[in-house]
Amino acid sequence: MRRSLLGTAPLVVGSACVAALALAACGGTSTTAGSSPPPASSDPSLTAPPPASFAPTTITLLAHDSFAVSKQVLADFEARTGITVKVVTGGDAGQVVNKAVLTAGAPEGDVLFGVDNTLLSRAVDAGIFAPYKPAALAEVRPDLTALRGRVIDTAERHGKFLDLVTLAPAAGLDGAAGSGPLHLVMHLARAGWLRWRENLPAEPPRPGKGPLAFRLRFTDGAGFDLTEAGTQKRLAVYLVADPAEVPGVAALGPDPLADSFTVEVLAGLLAGRRTQIKGVLRDQKIIAGIGNAYSDEVLHAAKMSPFKLATSLAADEVAGLHEAIITCLRTAIARSAGLAAGDLKAEKKSGLQVHGRAGQPCPVCGDTVREVSFADSALQYCPTCQTGGKPLADRRMSRLLR
Repeated sequence: MRRSLLGTAPLVVGSACVAALALAACGGTSTTAGSSPPPASSDPSLTAPPPASFAPTTITLLAHDSFAVSKQVLADFEARTGITVKVVTGGDAGQVVNKAVLTAGAPEGDVLFGVDNTLLSRAVDAGIFAPYKPAALAEVRPDLTALRGRVIDTAERHGKFLDLVTLAPAAGLDGAAGSGPLHLVMHLARAGWLRWRENLPAEPPRPGKGPLAFRLRFTDGAGFDLTEAGTQKRLAVYLVADPAEVPGVAALGPDPLADSFTVEVLAGLLAGRRTQIKGVLRDQKIIAGIGNAYSDEVLHAAKMSPFKLATSLAADEVAGLHEAIITCLRTAIARSAGLAAGDLKAEKKSGLQVHGRAGQPCPVCGDTVREVSFADSALQYCPTCQTGGKPLADRRMSRLLR
C-alpha cells in the first residue's frame, strides 16, 4: 500500500545542532574513518564538499568559556564546507544562553554551541533559533521538506542502507518542484532502530534527552520514528535524487546476494589481502551488508577462524566461504520476511548460532562459544568448529591462528 507523506520533523531544529553535527563529522574523520559502527568504514558523512560555485562564508559560533576545538578541526571543516567558523566565548553555558535570549532581536552570532538540553529547550522556547540550511548542502541535495505530499513507492536496500523511494507529490498537496523520484536513505548504525507507530502526534517533537533522531508521518497519522541509544550518535538520514550521492552508498563493495557475486568474484576480493578474514567480511567497501554479527555467523558456518588471513585461503576454502555467505544471508532474510519492525530484532537474535552467545553451548558441537573483545566491538566463535579446539586470546597477546 502506498502512503502519502504529511511531513517530517528531524530532531535538529536550530542552527546549533546542525553546526555541531557538521563539526563532529569533520573532526572525526581522522579517527573514525574505516572503523565501526557502522562496521568497517561505512560511517556516513554528515557534510558534503561544496560545489565550485559556492562562495565561502563566515559563521560566528557562540560558546561557553570551557568550549575548546582544535584549529585543525576548524580548518578541516572549512576545507570541506567552504565555511569559516569564528568562535566567540562569553561566560558559562547559562550566561551564553541568557545573552542570546536578551539579544535575540540583534544576535551577535549565527550558532549557539555547547549547551545542554535544558538550556537548549529554553533557547528554543524563547524563539531565538531560525531554521538553518548551509548553502553548500542546499545546493547538493533537497531539503527534507521536499518530502511533503510525496508517496512512498518502493523500498530498496544498499548494503546496510535502507532506501525509501518517493514519487512526486499528489495533486492538491504542497510539495517540492519537479517530478523525479527522491530517495530517503537511512543508516541505523549500531544502536539505531526503526519504530513503527499507527498514531504519531501531529506536533513536531521537542528537543530533549531522548533517543529520537528522526520522525516521518503519513497523512493517515501513521509513521515511524528512528531512534538511537547511547552517546555515540551515528545514525544518518539523507534525501537525494540518486542514492549514489550518499558517500557511504557510493563506496559500497558488491552485494553478496547479487547474481554477479560469484566464487570467482570473492576470490578476487580476497587475493593479496593480508588482513584477517573477519575484518574483510565486515568492511563495507569490500563486501556490502555483512557486518559484525553475520560475519561471525558466516565464519562459523564455513568452519573458519576469524583470524585467518584472507590471502591464505585455498580455492576450496573460498568456495566454502562463498556458500556460507549466501546461505547465512538468505536464511536470515527468509526468517525475517513479513515480520513487523518491532519483531525483527528478537527474530535476528533467535536465529544466530554464535554471535552474542558467548558462554553458551555451540548448537553444532556443544563446545562453549568464546569471545574476543576489541575497543569498539567483539567477535564470537566456536573453538571446536573453527580453530581446531584452540581458544583465541586477546588480539594484543595472541599470534594469528591459521
